[in-house]
Amino acid sequence: VSGPATIAGDVVTITGAGPVTVTASQAGDDNYEAAPDVDQTVDVAKADQVIDFGPLPPKTFGDPPFVVAATASSGLPVGFSVSGPATIAGDVVTITGAGLVTVTASQSGDTNYNAAVPVDRTIDVAQAGQTITFDPLPARTFGDPPFTVVATASSGLPVLFSVGGPATIAGDVVTITGAGLVTVTA
Repeated sequence: VSGPATIAGDVVTITGAGPVTVTASQAGDDNYEAAPDVDQTVDVAKADQVIDFGPLPPKTFGDPPFVVAATASSGLPVGFSVSGPATIAGDVVTITGAGLVTVTASQSGDTNYNAAVPVDRTIDVAQAGQTITFDPLPARTFGDPPFTVVATASSGLPVLFSVGGPATIAGDVVTITGAGLVTVTA
């Protein structure tokens, strides 16, 4: 046998894709001359392969990077790509924002296997929660000068203010306009 195959007796074992030639020969004996060799060639096609890539768990913006895993029926290594608010390095996905993230597993094949049909897994990355730190305000008296309020969001995003009652607000500066209950909302 020649090509990607082995032979044991009359059993041929294919070891790869490509042309395989089996040569039959008979050396003859005291009564017969050697027979001319006879070749039979078969073109062994590449095998198909499939990718096994399970669903991805739910994620929230701010979650730590996570590893994805998939296998090809060929045993060849599977590669990954990502679309949406995320990045990928090898098999490690890093979420960069909330929204739909699609991770694609692919295997391009080799000399013995056709490329596998890529498999997509999509997750809807949830928005992260945040809190506002806003210390209590001291008592004020009508006629006090305008004062500044300060609050911070755990996300680092800017905090906006609104006011209810006898006061006005411009940005983060509160001006008392009368006596009564004033509520500043961050």
